[in-house]
Amino acid sequence: MLHRDGQTYELVPSQGPNCLHGGTLGFDKKEWQVSALTENSVTLSLFSEDGDQGFPGDCEVTLSYTLEGNDLLIDIQATVSKDSPVNLTSHAYFNLDGKRSDVRHHSLQMNAS
Repeated sequence: MLHRDGQTYELVPSQGPNCLHGGTLGFDKKEWQVSALTENSVTLSLFSEDGDQGFPGDCEVTLSYTLEGNDLLIDIQATVSKDSPVNLTSHAYFNLDGKRSDVRHHSLQMNAS
């Protein structure tokens, strides 16, 4: 349940009685649209209408992946039409060797603080 502006919203539970990762049909299960594509970047967009998984308000999301040299930049932006909790992050899994292989044998270095 979510209480906002004197209203109660029944969120779709996805882990027992709790709404985890946006419900059973969260953004990870939606079909994102490619809204921009360049040699070094891709921007995906998603529109979630008012009431999706019980959440109030329309939600427009853009997700950009950009390669700058050896760096992968991830930019996520969301705009809502009503007060609604939005806390997006990237849980992307990339196959780094281009083959079907066990990712536990991959090596990755991240320059991050």
